[in-house]
Amino acid sequence: MNIYQLFYKNVVSTPNNIAIKYMNETTTYGELDYNITRICQTIIGFIEGSKILGIYCSCPLNSIKAILAILKAGCAFLVLDPNYPNERLNFMIQDCNVTTILTDADALLNEELQFKGNIININKSYSPSNVSLTVNDYPCDLAFVIYTSGTTGKPKAVMHNHRGQINVVNFLKSRANSPVACLHFYSRCFIVSYNEIFLPLLTGGILYLLQDLIKQNIFSLLKYIDEEEIQQIFLPNSYFKQIQKNKKAYERIPDTVKDIYVAGEPLIITDEFYEYYKSKKSFSLNNMYGTSEIDMAFLYTVDFSNKFGVNPIGCPINGMDYILMAEDETLIDEYDKTGDVAKRTNINNHVFVELVGRKDNLVKVRGFRIELSEIEYNLLNMEKISNSVVIVIENSLFDKYICAFIESSLKLPHQFFQSYLEQKLPYYMIPDIFIVYKKFPRLPNGKIDKLKLRQSVISKKYIDEKIPEEVKSLENTSKKIEIYEKIRKIIISLDILGINYENLGITKNLFSIGLNSIDLIKLIVEIESFYNFEFNTNLIIENNSITIDDLISQIIDNHYTAESIK
Repeated sequence: MNIYQLFYKNVVSTPNNIAIKYMNETTTYGELDYNITRICQTIIGFIEGSKILGIYCSCPLNSIKAILAILKAGCAFLVLDPNYPNERLNFMIQDCNVTTILTDADALLNEELQFKGNIININKSYSPSNVSLTVNDYPCDLAFVIYTSGTTGKPKAVMHNHRGQINVVNFLKSRANSPVACLHFYSRCFIVSYNEIFLPLLTGGILYLLQDLIKQNIFSLLKYIDEEEIQQIFLPNSYFKQIQKNKKAYERIPDTVKDIYVAGEPLIITDEFYEYYKSKKSFSLNNMYGTSEIDMAFLYTVDFSNKFGVNPIGCPINGMDYILMAEDETLIDEYDKTGDVAKRTNINNHVFVELVGRKDNLVKVRGFRIELSEIEYNLLNMEKISNSVVIVIENSLFDKYICAFIESSLKLPHQFFQSYLEQKLPYYMIPDIFIVYKKFPRLPNGKIDKLKLRQSVISKKYIDEKIPEEVKSLENTSKKIEIYEKIRKIIISLDILGINYENLGITKNLFSIGLNSIDLIKLIVEIESFYNFEFNTNLIIENNSITIDDLISQIIDNHYTAESIK
């Protein structure tokens, strides 16, 4: 059976059960399939030219409908994220020979991509006909295509069949033992998102679609999980790291949560989190491993009776063979050559696999798989750039930053490179730091001295102690100076590489001086913990901007009374 057929079994057996909840709207299995059939019978006349159909939707609920409709029609889908650069989206469309795109924003699609093929607006009212649909039931058939970073400087297509996803769903279902309520956190351009989507919908559970603004605030996310009694959560390790570093956050993980799956980077448990959950473990914490090519392949469930620095990736899941090169170059088994280097680890007389590193230039930063040579390729295509080197550097807190070193005769600002790359690459591939050299330092053999490049990225621990004039001129100066000092100390404690502390005034957009989205989450968590209030992230999302003045205003509005700030 294929993905749609497994979903349809729940339509037949429990048509009135809730399948999806998004905001305050619920959709039953019967209602969802009605819409799927309506869309499917609309697109069957457009599938002769291409077996891969695009999905360009701003609403996550519409995306899910389009995904299942395309699978029901016996085709494969390619999700096109409206937040991606147009050049990258156009490359993906042409590379997959996409001639039909399903959308809920056809005007935007025409304006942004100037797509000349068939455009189907899935919000238009098409009534299901009595036309019989023939659906392939071959599990080896192509289900969807995603794109990952490529070594040639262009994105690389990765194809996934029905069997791989069904295998993962069956494995996760065997652990849950009942229909599950599952959170959809990941972008649909990444493979883990389909574990989130298909696990509940293929097993009769409920899929909870998340608004972006809730993701931006850890406490808002935990509150949502508690209110909806969600059981299964998939999170990037970089996000989960911020939860386990904050006692107020991890103490709020609801008892309804049964499984947390983290992926993207090695799982490291903090001492405080370990001690807390060693005695009070209310859920299963699982380290997932896989690649863009092979879905989830390994799983390790954290044993809180034993403490490790970096947890292993575990054992292969049911039905999964693999090939990993051990540190001694011993071939373990054959399935898919990932390029990862691993070693065997013995834990309580059980043999697990521990990830050691990579054999190539591919890295994972904040949960995203990135080929550094693709960034270098795009930088080298810029005018007046003679050479580029892109590396990943960790700070004292083991947070990773992408650093781009550029050789140019011109002194060009950070924003010059950032603006250019934003037109070429997805947001997660944009370097955090840009450093320009007239000439790169070289070793005696003529090679670039990458050690000296790394050493040039120095996080300043101390900054000018003088209070900026713009702070002194504000009303309620005494209280605002006190808050400014606290925020400044928090920012310094986060050891953010590349941040321009000299420009740390109160009206500068923090994103423009080196703060990234994960840094912002950490900053907000620290502020919320110290001042004991829930930060409003709506304005940040709407304006893509945050200043220290914004932070000060929210603290005063939520933490202090009118009398206390005089």
